Amino acid sequence: MKKIWLLSLILITFLSLGCKKKKIIDTDIIIYGTVTEEATGATISGATVTLKPESINVYTGNDGSYRFTVTEAKDYNIWVSKDGYQTDNKQTNVLVAGESYRYDFSLKK
Repeated sequence: MKKIWLLSLILITFLSLGCKKKKIIDTDIIIYGTVTEEATGATISGATVTLKPESINVYTGNDGSYRFTVTEAKDYNIWVSKDGYQTDNKQTNVLVAGESYRYDFSLKK
């Protein structure tokens, strides 16, 4: 009887070690920033921000901010355009999963 009890205790111990919660790894990459007017520094709302090569479009909010969430760590090109302003772009470096990267733009009229 002692052997069965001891074996049960060992089995329960090993099973409980195998049931630990696994750490969730954040694979999202956040690319964000603000678009402003070069001459005045005022934020620009409604500018189109395009992430290439995916061709994902977002629009800046009232505060000039934009945000993309991607899962693939690679180089991206960010293009910003708005009627009445010169289009601008920036290339990212290879990005790391779980990190956030800020790319601000200042557009010329």
